[in-house]
Amino acid sequence: MRVLFYDVVQESDAPASLKSSALADRFAYSGPVTVNFDFPRYIDAAGIGFTDAKQVRLSWTLFDGYILNNMSAATPASEFAVSVFGGSPHDKPDDFLYEFLPDIPSFAMRNEIVVNCDESGLYEIPPVIASAVTIECNGSYIGRFGAGKAVSLATSLAKEPSFNTTEENRKTLSGQIIPGTGGYNFRSVGLDTRYKIGGDAMREIKAAYPKQIAKGFPFFLLFDSEAGRLPFYRLYAKDGSTDKFGFESGVHDRYLFSRKFEFEECF
Repeated sequence: MRVLFYDVVQESDAPASLKSSALADRFAYSGPVTVNFDFPRYIDAAGIGFTDAKQVRLSWTLFDGYILNNMSAATPASEFAVSVFGGSPHDKPDDFLYEFLPDIPSFAMRNEIVVNCDESGLYEIPPVIASAVTIECNGSYIGRFGAGKAVSLATSLAKEPSFNTTEENRKTLSGQIIPGTGGYNFRSVGLDTRYKIGGDAMREIKAAYPKQIAKGFPFFLLFDSEAGRLPFYRLYAKDGSTDKFGFESGVHDRYLFSRKFEFEECF
């Protein structure tokens, strides 16, 4: 499973409807829109919410260079900071305060990628370091756009996948009530990751928790390693418990944690 915990688009000047956690808050697409990040960001995955587009074209404003990052002090306005960390995955994240951008030569980075959309969820893209992205599509709306560093987690099924329905009217994350005959359908699945959450994942969770996870933002998910065990490949879903995002510590003297995720599809 790959998860986008920390969505860097939330730290950009993207239109509010494009950043909204509720897919019902659609961004009406009428032409290319450029999103400027707060500083050059490492991105290897894009999250695309509810859209009628079959293709989304992403044109990156690439950044090529090495910038020292001090995460323990305020960064002057004339400098950049990056949320990319090094070191062993078994070490504590706060042990590494000074980091460099990953060594991705500019010729290896693609400044344009076309994403073929099939459903809401996470899409892998060639890694880039970008200060902005221009979004184009062949549809009329996008429910939400996200981007950032995807985290890979090895999982086992803790709760069987299911297709659910309800007789109630649909209530979106923004509080909108969408009436319908027979309610609405949604998918759910429970996954358990045993001692596989290391420093890399915890750093993304730590960055995302105050403004995204704690506020109930759903995650963009890609079930790559679970493809043979699940009847769906992507999902835009909220975890069952975000107000207390707890973990079990590792049984060995290593920086590894476990957690059970109970995902329920969001709209």
